[in-house]
Amino acid sequence: MHALRRLQLRFYPLFLCALVLAQRALAAEPAAMAELEVTADEFAIPGERFLVEVEPRAPVREIYAYMPKVSKRRVKLLVDKETGLYTAALKIPAALEATELTVRVVARDLARNRLEQDVRVPVLSALDCCEDEETCGLDLDPQVLAAARASR
Repeated sequence: MHALRRLQLRFYPLFLCALVLAQRALAAEPAAMAELEVTADEFAIPGERFLVEVEPRAPVREIYAYMPKVSKRRVKLLVDKETGLYTAALKIPAALEATELTVRVVARDLARNRLEQDVRVPVLSALDCCEDEETCGLDLDPQVLAAARASR
């Protein structure tokens, strides 16, 4: 027992020195946050779905998206095990009156750090959808289309 005690006393200063050096290294270099590559639809149409895809550059615990100032409801993005992409389709409210929509993507890494990235896209009205070639073939609400045609 006496030999073990001498061994502990001999290596205790080395242990403390290693512990202090490790703490200094952690304090000097912040933990690497996960980076996100977010891909989303180019525009939002009220009443339609808005697709969001996220490719994290580091392991994450969870990813969700929501529309600040429009809805507090969070939608969890689901991971595709083959591609590693997280995807979700957010429902844009039909009564949205804004000209621009912000979709906030939030990721929590393994250390539970929070990373946010905003995606801003224009909101197309029914009239915009009727005049734009890309959105002309979309199946929109017939009442909205009739109102848009009548206002021309």
